[in-house]
Amino acid sequence: MKVAYALTASLLAVALLLPSAPGEARRMLTEPNDTVESAKLEAQQAMQSSNMQVTVSTVGFDIGTGSEAEQYLQQAAQIGGGGYFTASDSGQLSAAMTAAASGQTTVATQGGPTITSPRDGDIAGPATEIIGHTDPEALVVIWTVAYRTDTNEAVRNVPGIRHKAKENGDFHFRIATPRIAFGQKNVAVRYEIHARVEAPGYQGPETIVNIYSQ
Repeated sequence: MKVAYALTASLLAVALLLPSAPGEARRMLTEPNDTVESAKLEAQQAMQSSNMQVTVSTVGFDIGTGSEAEQYLQQAAQIGGGGYFTASDSGQLSAAMTAAASGQTTVATQGGPTITSPRDGDIAGPATEIIGHTDPEALVVIWTVAYRTDTNEAVRNVPGIRHKAKENGDFHFRIATPRIAFGQKNVAVRYEIHARVEAPGYQGPETIVNIYSQ
């Protein structure tokens, strides 16, 4: 039996999926404005009263990274032997709840990683901080192609980096955005930053951000 928690800033909903014939029945363990503690207590009572093996997975919906609520959900998932998922909109929430209810430990990314910094049009320094979010502990691959802005010619490929996102899906990497000289001509450079998630036998869709030299 799978238990999936969804926590928002104003509403805590705990959905208990019970095997039944045919299909599955869903029972809400909490009501609007219940607290995290009361939800945990109800879930614990449900687990203790069940004669089936129970796995708990949790979903943090629109809650702050590192917040008390997120810590509760991460701990509940760890104790319950399930996975912790994050969601920031209704589409992500639906995918996360489906993954949690089916016993998955990660939810597949439908689009490329979200990059919150830099933004398109920002000015590049010698190095650039890449900050964003993706699936928990997903392998993020980032690389850069540099272009002349006068001819749009690709002049350099900057080797990529490969690092895992944190347990909550956040990542913060530093990449090189080297200065490129074109003789006596002062030409600005456009750095096309690519990011995607990879797994064995899988390459996810790319997110691209363009930044510029001064």
